[in-house]
Amino acid sequence: MSAFITRSIALTAILGGIVWALTRFSEVHLPEVIYLVILAFFGLTVMLFRSLIRANEKSPSRFVSSFMGAVAIKLLATMAFLGVYLYLNKDHRIEMAMAVFVVYIAFMIILSSSVISTLREK
Repeated sequence: MSAFITRSIALTAILGGIVWALTRFSEVHLPEVIYLVILAFFGLTVMLFRSLIRANEKSPSRFVSSFMGAVAIKLLATMAFLGVYLYLNKDHRIEMAMAVFVVYIAFMIILSSSVISTLREK
């Protein structure tokens, strides 16, 4: 669990640094809300990781269903946020959508690899 938290915090800091550098040193404009999106994905990923590990301990045969449910929750939450945000904010739509999906993919990779490595250890 601690390795997962460490990797997730490092990813959060790296993504925040990349966003800061892009907005400061290039002509790419990302709204400030992207920092909150990164933090929200961190929280959601930690919550889903814990629930997946508990689900595997409770019933290993239902782990695949739990994992697919976690992926669906994350995807639907991302789509709902993007849909509302892009409807309400007309400026910089493409940049924001791409940034959110990069964050989504990065945290999905961390979640998947951490769950797999944790389950292999057990």
